[in-house]
Amino acid sequence: MSVPPIPLRKAIKLTTDELKQFEGTYALSILFAITVTVEDGKLMAQATGQDKYQIFPESATKFF
Repeated sequence: MSVPPIPLRKAIKLTTDELKQFEGTYALSILFAITVTVEDGKLMAQATGQDKYQIFPESATKFF
């Protein structure tokens, strides 16, 4: 059985102002949230109790 390869995602460039519209804390439950910030022109996400990681835009509203 052949398994298709995972498609490569390609990040696009958004301005700092475009990225800033996503800043905030997104509560997924009473005890768990994801905080999104812009740092040095990069969009960062940090889940409750976890490390902070960069997330990348693949469109104006979709990130990976």
